[in-house]
Amino acid sequence: MRNTRIAGLVMAVSALVVALTIGVVSFMGSASAQEEPQRRAPSVAVFPNVAELDRKTNLVIFATGYVPGEEITILLEDARGTTSDISGWLTEGEGEFEDEQGNVPAIANAAGSFAGRFPMGRFERNGAEGAWGIIVMNADYSEVLATTPLIFCDPNGRSRVGLYKRKAPNYEKNPDDPRPANFCAPFFEYPERP
Repeated sequence: MRNTRIAGLVMAVSALVVALTIGVVSFMGSASAQEEPQRRAPSVAVFPNVAELDRKTNLVIFATGYVPGEEITILLEDARGTTSDISGWLTEGEGEFEDEQGNVPAIANAAGSFAGRFPMGRFERNGAEGAWGIIVMNADYSEVLATTPLIFCDPNGRSRVGLYKRKAPNYEKNPDDPRPANFCAPFFEYPERP
């Protein structure tokens, strides 16, 4: 009888030790999970979101909801579907995070946000009037984190020159020349408007 009581007591103590161990491990695990920074609904915005397709145009790109210190990749997708990594264009100066090419990557600040100015520059030469996009991906290009649309309008007809052999649209002489995008008319004055 005494052995049965001792065995029962040993089993009860063992069960209590196991329960306490599981409780401590799960508490520690949940505490460390709470301390790990998490993304909070990452988003991206661009200003202005309707801009003139010109080499002098500057865009400001804002990204928020990222892990503080996280490196993000920002892509510009043009109206033809071609994407370009513009992360290095958004940051200026030298820093400790500089890569082999001398680019400073886009890194979220302590609040999990990032902002940078993008000068259109040479991208204007290959662009076309229409809907573009800003895409934010993680550093190794494996996950799309956020996107936002962007419209480029071309009131001077530079991007449409490649669509016909003449140097500029003339709708009176050539009524078949491509017209400007209808969504741009409220924002810009088109001198060649039909």
